[in-house]
Amino acid sequence: MIECGVDRILTSGLKDTAIEGVTLLKELQTEYGERIELCLGSGISAENALSLIDQTGVKQLHGSFKGWYDDPTTRTENVSYAFSNLGDYDGVKPEKLKQMIDVINTKKADSI
Repeated sequence: MIECGVDRILTSGLKDTAIEGVTLLKELQTEYGERIELCLGSGISAENALSLIDQTGVKQLHGSFKGWYDDPTTRTENVSYAFSNLGDYDGVKPEKLKQMIDVINTKKADSI
C-alpha cells in the first residue's frame, strides 16, 4: 500500500475492535509508522483512547461516538417499527464526543 501512494490506513488490527487488535496495531506502528499513518478505528471511546495511544504509539483515532435515539413517529401503542431495540435510529451522541475531546485535551495539558 505504501508503494501505491497510500498515506493513511484506518484499521482495527484485523479484529472486531482496536482494543482486540492492539498487538498487531503496535507491530504495524513500529514497523511502518514512519512511512504510513495509522488511524485506529472500531470501538474507540473516551474510556479506551489513551490506553490505545499508549499501547500502540498511534496518535490518530477514529470514532463514531454513536448512540441511539427514539423517534415517536415510528411506534404506536402496540407496535414499534424501530430498527433495533436500542432505539429507532443511531447518530452521534454529542456527550460521547465531548468526553473524548476532554480526555485528549487533559492528556495534552499533562504533557506540557
